[in-house]
Amino acid sequence: MICLGKNLLNNCQKSHAIIETSDIGKINYDINGLQGSDCMIKMIYGSADQIPEKEQKMWANTFFECPVNTNEILASLGTKNPQDYAGRIAGTVYDYIGFQFLSSESKCKTGTIGDSTTQEANLYGVMINTISGKDNMSVAYDTRGKKITFTFTIINTGIKEDKYQLDITSLSGWELSVDGWKNEKKRAIELKPQQSYLLQVWVLIPSEAEKGSKEEIRLEAKSMSDKLIQETSKMSLEVQ
Repeated sequence: MICLGKNLLNNCQKSHAIIETSDIGKINYDINGLQGSDCMIKMIYGSADQIPEKEQKMWANTFFECPVNTNEILASLGTKNPQDYAGRIAGTVYDYIGFQFLSSESKCKTGTIGDSTTQEANLYGVMINTISGKDNMSVAYDTRGKKITFTFTIINTGIKEDKYQLDITSLSGWELSVDGWKNEKKRAIELKPQQSYLLQVWVLIPSEAEKGSKEEIRLEAKSMSDKLIQETSKMSLEVQ
């Protein structure tokens, strides 16, 4: 919950987690980025056999997607340093969505996973994270002629198994290689729901690189089950 809270505070950084509750079991908690000034939060509930309490089984295989104003959440908590209460903030958003759904003025979207009204985006999804979130900027000191490593994590955020086409490109044309990929820059991988894949990219900084030289590595992941599902992340480097 702490990581989710930090991502909520970090301009609604896209992220995904599975949280465990005593009454309704495991819940997929997705932060889906900004829509205007609101942070879009989506909760997906499991099947009936995964929900412990009988009275909660009515929520089996359903999802809720709600706009959340994080500034209002922070104001209600009255915290001076929000980062110190990141876990509490994520929990408050979870409770807030429950109240919003029950409200007569609710702006939440809801549906049943797997029925004919569910969009494909609920079945398939992908997210790319770096060490510090979606995008990352590094500064390299005294590394000319040496290799450095960029690490990406690709996550299947859908509820179905999927294959993804991964494509790595270099902005500056510096030599790069992918751990375990030989000389490939493209590869298809297969992930089960919520499964992740760790990708390490090695970049050789030219010995003649001047101070201020920049490199940007872009990773694109495209679903092979739904052409509308894709994600791009980048990691940047500046030589000093």
